[in-house]
Amino acid sequence: LAAAPLAAQEYEYEEYYCEDMVLSLEETESWLRANGPGIWQEVEQIRALEPEYAGDILFEASEVIPCLEEDRAYDPDGFAEMLDIHRLELATERLALQIRATQDADARMKLEQELKQVLSETFDKRLAEEERAVAELEKDLAELKQYVEKRRQHRDTIIEKRLMELADPEHE
Repeated sequence: LAAAPLAAQEYEYEEYYCEDMVLSLEETESWLRANGPGIWQEVEQIRALEPEYAGDILFEASEVIPCLEEDRAYDPDGFAEMLDIHRLELATERLALQIRATQDADARMKLEQELKQVLSETFDKRLAEEERAVAELEKDLAELKQYVEKRRQHRDTIIEKRLMELADPEHE
C-alpha cells in the first residue's frame, strides 16, 4: 500500500490493480480500519508527518484493496500475510520519514535500529511468500509433467479416437 517508496529497495514490489474497481476515500479508510488496523495506524502516523504522502498512500490503497479482497476469497492465509507485509512496508516508510526529520543523534540511531528490524522482518516475510509461490509452481509443474506423460502413454488411443470422431459421418 505504500506509494512511491522512499527508501531504495532490492526488489520490485508486486503490483496490484483490478481494473474498474476503485474505492472512494471513505470506503478505503473504513476498510483499513476494519481489516487492517495496523495499516491504518501507520497511515495515521505518516499523515501526522507528511499529510500529502498519506493521501497518496490512501489513493493507492483504494486501487489495491479490491484485489486484496479477491485474494481473501481463495487464500485467506495469504491475504493475512499480505496485509502484514503492507503494514511493515508502511512502518518502513514512517520510520524513514522520522529518521530524516530527526536531528537528535541518539533518537536517530534508535529509529535506524528499529528500521533495520522492520526491514529484516519485511524481507523474511517476502522471502517466505516467494518460497511459497515457488512451491506452488513446482507442484503445478509436476502435475503438468504427469499429464503430458499420461498423454504420451496413450498417444495411439487418443489419435485413434480423434480419427474416429472426424471420420464418422454421424459426427459433425
